[in-house]
Amino acid sequence: MEDIEQTQQIQPPPPPPAPPPPQEVPDDAVIEDEIIEDMEMDLDEFVPPPAAAPTPPAPPPPPPSNEPAPPPPEPEPQEPEIFDVVEQEPELIGGIEGLQGRVEYPEMARRAGVEGTVYIQFVVDEQGRVSQAVCARSPNEMLCDASIEAVQQSQFRPGMQRGRPVKVRFTVPVRFKLN
Repeated sequence: MEDIEQTQQIQPPPPPPAPPPPQEVPDDAVIEDEIIEDMEMDLDEFVPPPAAAPTPPAPPPPPPSNEPAPPPPEPEPQEPEIFDVVEQEPELIGGIEGLQGRVEYPEMARRAGVEGTVYIQFVVDEQGRVSQAVCARSPNEMLCDASIEAVQQSQFRPGMQRGRPVKVRFTVPVRFKLN
């Protein structure tokens, strides 16, 4: 016959003592205002201002020189602002059809049956040239490089703001569809 070990139950510790009941604060208690007594002031009495520290004398002006004064420094040329919204947006010369004609479908993407629309974001400068082209959205990374290359080969009419050409951030879709 087997010996069965007798188990003991350990009593849990007693619960912590209950917090004291909240004290009631009367709502109609009146807070006494501090009374400030009036003071009389004699406005005819003159009080001199506090003595200020003496200021040192100004240095004498430099002696006159026969040399002309140096020219003021030229302001640094500022980088033209890149607009997101303009009065007249850039126009793709040749249209989207011309852009699509420059796109070379990547061979690996063609074999894999990858299709979809790639969105390329870039800046069109004041001369209509493309810079800072990035792939904003693509169904597959293989299509990004071909899209960027096609956009960089494109020429645009620059965007216009207040009658003058400006740099504009622009986005175009590039579609990849297998026949």
